[in-house]
Amino acid sequence: MQIQQVEAKVSAEEFEKATLETEEIRTNLLTGDLILAKFAIQAQNEKTKHELELRKPQVIHIILKTLSSMKPEEIQGPAGMKKVEEAIKKELNQLLEEGKVVNVITTHRIVDV
Repeated sequence: MQIQQVEAKVSAEEFEKATLETEEIRTNLLTGDLILAKFAIQAQNEKTKHELELRKPQVIHIILKTLSSMKPEEIQGPAGMKKVEEAIKKELNQLLEEGKVVNVITTHRIVDV
């Protein structure tokens, strides 16, 4: 039996204040295929978002490292997107000193196979 965590609902204003959006990230997947992607990274609170902003080069590095270790078939469809988002979230949470990333949302994605 799998236990799912239920995230507390936040208002649109709270979401916006705690979310860092990346620019378009362009890199190669493990196979050399190109991916273009953008992400919205929802932090636990504004303080955690600020830490993510200060660490933006590290955030981008984690995203690049995660994407470049995957094959196109691993990131296809909703399950593949979820896999990418969860991997990025896990790595970002290891980076943070305080607070946590509660959600990573793919806002744009094109894979050129």
